[in-house]
Amino acid sequence: MPVVSVILPTHNRASYIGEAIESVLAQTFQDWELIIVDDGSTDHTKKLVDSYVQRDPRVHYIWQKNAYCVAARNNAFGRVRGKYVAFIDDDDRWLAKKLEIQVKAMEQDPEIGFCYMQFQIYKKTREGLQKTKLFPQFLARTFEELPDAFIAPCSVLFRKSHTDRLGKFDTRYKTCEDFDFWLRIAQICKIHPIAEVGAFTVMDGRLHDASNEIKVWQIGIEILRNLKLTPQYRHCKHLIRTHIAKRYYWIAREYLDQKVYWRAAAHFSKALLTDPLIGLAVRASEKQDVISQIVKSYAAAPLCLLKGLIHGWR
Repeated sequence: MPVVSVILPTHNRASYIGEAIESVLAQTFQDWELIIVDDGSTDHTKKLVDSYVQRDPRVHYIWQKNAYCVAARNNAFGRVRGKYVAFIDDDDRWLAKKLEIQVKAMEQDPEIGFCYMQFQIYKKTREGLQKTKLFPQFLARTFEELPDAFIAPCSVLFRKSHTDRLGKFDTRYKTCEDFDFWLRIAQICKIHPIAEVGAFTVMDGRLHDASNEIKVWQIGIEILRNLKLTPQYRHCKHLIRTHIAKRYYWIAREYLDQKVYWRAAAHFSKALLTDPLIGLAVRASEKQDVISQIVKSYAAAPLCLLKGLIHGWR
């Protein structure tokens, strides 16, 4: 039985997936199985993956009708045999010691049920690859801190026994389903962040997609609203409201940058209605007194309405 089961969902990414598979093959820790779930690809993905299946018995291939990434990962859960589970997407790449570092940490402390590393994003330029964002910049160690950390699936290793207790990914969410999964895991086990890059991806298009970021924050709000807290964490209801308010505030700032003033005003208002002291949470890093932080957060919505009136409906 392998120690680690690696799940790799893919859909029409034959030009990318080879490098992802190679990065798993190149791991210094070699006791793993790789479960590739083809989510209804129509390109030559199957032919490419078959070449790896024939070459290495640890590589397994599953084909399913197109049902999105969340369904592909859930499908793979039924085939997992390892003690630990890891994820890698077809456009991700692992560094060689990723599994070695994480398995060692988990074996040394049986209380750790969820371990993650940092994740680097590169951008293609004329001069070559350029480092851009590093996630997460804030390393969460508790459930209370987790909503402030962006944890990429390719950076995680967790105990397979947790899927028996928690179930699979929630299929209501076509994206950000991993955020919901991390929040559920963090309520039942010890979290262990590792301040070292374990994986990366290369962005071909624009790094900043405002519409996509807004969608992610909106789904994040839905996930937080639907989250069921265990008895141990029921005292965190106010904290969850603050994290929801933060996302309303971030959406508002994005609309403000786009000069969509009416929507910005609406979301600033939603942030304040959810948590009247949201200004303290989102402006905590600014060198201002508490009163100034609160006043600025309350002034944001009327200022956006005024700008909307001046610039006209948009």
